[in-house]
Amino acid sequence: MLSASERAVDTDLAFYGLFWLMLLFMFRADTMGGILSADSDIRFLEDGSLNFMVRRLKRGTAHLQPFTRSIPAPPPTNTFRTRVFEVIRRAVALRNPQAPTEPLIRAGFLGTTPARASDALTNAMDRLLSANLSESFMMGDGSHISSHSWRKAAASALAAMQANWLTIKMWGMWASANSAERYIDALYADHPMARMLFDWLLTVGGHAHTVPVAAQYSEADEADDGVTDSPRAPHGATQ
Repeated sequence: MLSASERAVDTDLAFYGLFWLMLLFMFRADTMGGILSADSDIRFLEDGSLNFMVRRLKRGTAHLQPFTRSIPAPPPTNTFRTRVFEVIRRAVALRNPQAPTEPLIRAGFLGTTPARASDALTNAMDRLLSANLSESFMMGDGSHISSHSWRKAAASALAAMQANWLTIKMWGMWASANSAERYIDALYADHPMARMLFDWLLTVGGHAHTVPVAAQYSEADEADDGVTDSPRAPHGATQ
């Protein structure tokens, strides 16, 4: 996917940028649909870190107070995440052809509701991503591909790498271990690309953020997310 996203332009590049953001941050389509403007909501700071302003969660969460999630800059030796960050930079810099002063990724780009955002992202995945995703760590062989696949893939990849369980739970914004466990497919294997993409979460102590209560996902959200009792790592396996 990285090579394809590096070659992409215009709207295709915008979607690839959103795909990488969803994977890195474990975001749902709801959150991507809540972007007001890429210029303000997706920013690279002077130190190279990536900041994302979260405005929407859980099918709209109207009462959510916006908050920022941040990923540190990749070290010079991590060329994979450096290339991913560059794709996101290019996607964020895209302009709206009808209004060149506006970013292409803006309010309404994915539709006006969480459902429309999910459909837009899933349709883009069907159009842009090949059937060979099983060759990477991102999607398992025979997986049902949808906008929610990025969140599941990230959690499963981190569990396969024996990432700290608290870090997985906090980065995925799950309220409990039981909620997080249901997203983790134990069939995922440790993959070198995943280690480069999530290197900052694998450091001693992890990189867990404080999560607002309104942003935490509970077991009640699982049915809507399409999470099933597929093979998964037991709680504590990633301690």
